[in-house]
Amino acid sequence: MIDAVSVPLSIDRGAPRVLRISITGIDLSLSGTSWHAQVRLYPDAAGAPVVDLPQTTDGTVSGVRLAGTDLTGLLPVSFLDVQVAGSVNFPPASEVGDNADLAWDLFVTVPGLPSTKWIAGPVAVVGTVTKEATPAPLVAVPLNGGSDYALQFVAATVSIGMATIDQLSDLVARAKAEADRSEAAVNYGGLRITSMSVSPSQAEAGATVATVTVAYTLTRNPTAQTINGGAVANPVTARSVSYSNIGGTTNFALVVTDSAAPGGAASASQTASITFLNKGHAGTITTSNGAAVTSAAVNGMSQSWFADVVGRTLSFATAADGYIWYSQPASLPDPTAFKLGGFAVTPGIATRSHTTATGQTVLYRDFLLSDLVAAGTNVLLEVIA
Repeated sequence: MIDAVSVPLSIDRGAPRVLRISITGIDLSLSGTSWHAQVRLYPDAAGAPVVDLPQTTDGTVSGVRLAGTDLTGLLPVSFLDVQVAGSVNFPPASEVGDNADLAWDLFVTVPGLPSTKWIAGPVAVVGTVTKEATPAPLVAVPLNGGSDYALQFVAATVSIGMATIDQLSDLVARAKAEADRSEAAVNYGGLRITSMSVSPSQAEAGATVATVTVAYTLTRNPTAQTINGGAVANPVTARSVSYSNIGGTTNFALVVTDSAAPGGAASASQTASITFLNKGHAGTITTSNGAAVTSAAVNGMSQSWFADVVGRTLSFATAADGYIWYSQPASLPDPTAFKLGGFAVTPGIATRSHTTATGQTVLYRDFLLSDLVAAGTNVLLEVIA
């Protein structure tokens, strides 16, 4: 049997009231389930009720409405709305200014069992001070608006005879399915991209790279893969894709999907790039005259790098007699200082356009850092941003 729980109901006289009750453990949408509530002057009061609250599907009238059910969890959850319209004429209070104290209860019938009282409690009809000319209409409460009260039907509250065998079978099946999903999710471990690289990741501006390879590792096999929106061949086993004749900075956006993942499709995404940059150069040139520094001499210095940042440390031996120069694209900020062998040097500076190895005309800043040094001299050059 069920021992009815006490749920007080407070109503503002002349205003609508919607009391939402969530009920965990019973699916009230099952065929043959019904309910009925009434408000009376007191329990067992004879005659017509003060307010009759029959089962209804209309969210704008007095009654008890099944607002929805949630069957996604281990136990079903049903949402009942007890609706009292603002047009209901409640009896006056015994004393002016007091609440009118009434009583209500809710009976529910589950298929195969007699009607049973689930809820009973006092009703306080609160008087109003400011009255609208027209009572406000009932408005259905959104399902995500929470509940005023929550009931849970478990063994401590209701005997096993509460449910029919069909309900129990459905509940057991849903519990097993939920347990199977949970176990599968634990064993699944998720779909993730654990690494992604582009080779080469840098190239000189103006060049065309014959082959660029995008490689990656995954925690498990996906069912589909795309890079920049294009489907990857062998979508289950592929872990690299090559592209031909790339001539500029390119981002590669990888998206992998596992449509068979427990609980619904899983996906992961990551991006890697090849970047095209101008080069910086350092080494010896046979002249100390900045105006005489040629593009060929700059390109021919022994040290070269992709000039993406200013600060760096270079250690090298001079390849020939000459003056130590440091050249970088003028688009980068000038270094704040230079050190040779740990000692600060004040550079001479020349600005001129050079033709790069790929045929691009680029404005450079050329920094003269030393007097004449012999071939084979070990150089420690610190460039400070």
